[in-house]
Amino acid sequence: MIYRVEQISRLPVRKHEVKTKDGHFLYAAGVPQVLQSYLDFPEGRITIQTESISKIIILLQGVVIGEIIPKLCVTKKVLFLPIGYEYYSYRLYDKQYEVYESGLGPNKHFYTLYYQGKTTGIIHKDDLVLKYRNNYTVYTLSEQEMKAALIYTMFLEAGPNCHYGAAIDNLDSNVPYYTKQKELREKYNPAFLEQVLQQEQGR
Repeated sequence: MIYRVEQISRLPVRKHEVKTKDGHFLYAAGVPQVLQSYLDFPEGRITIQTESISKIIILLQGVVIGEIIPKLCVTKKVLFLPIGYEYYSYRLYDKQYEVYESGLGPNKHFYTLYYQGKTTGIIHKDDLVLKYRNNYTVYTLSEQEMKAALIYTMFLEAGPNCHYGAAIDNLDSNVPYYTKQKELREKYNPAFLEQVLQQEQGR
């Protein structure tokens, strides 16, 4: 499955649309305020909001169904200080994911979702940002994993990738993202992407 998440407005409220790769509208989404976003699925509204500096909660119609917590994978210690790379622990219902960000050069900015050591989804963030509007392409093999990846995408929009302080300007940008850590670069799984593309060709 291949879906697009496109930001369609920025003022007064940041609104998004989830579409098929062919442009068919599926779900409404948005960022109504700082550190909070939502997705309107058929089963109800999903809200992603920051509860504390180190914990984001996910709610369905006001009931908590998951959480996102930043983690540090320690690879070594320098002067007794832990050194490593960050990733996110992401729980949705009874499934526990790990999400890794990899920047491999021009238009190769990926977030890879893992469940029990296997890739379940890849989120590609476009380098080209027009008037501070981010766009993403999401790749999964099932509807269930697609919803999990879409929720994480909207978490990114309300937090890590939110353009704070850009309420007035209409600047465009096209900046590649690079990851130095070898461990993070290797978390991107191109074979999974090929598997998704083959599945799409067979539809």
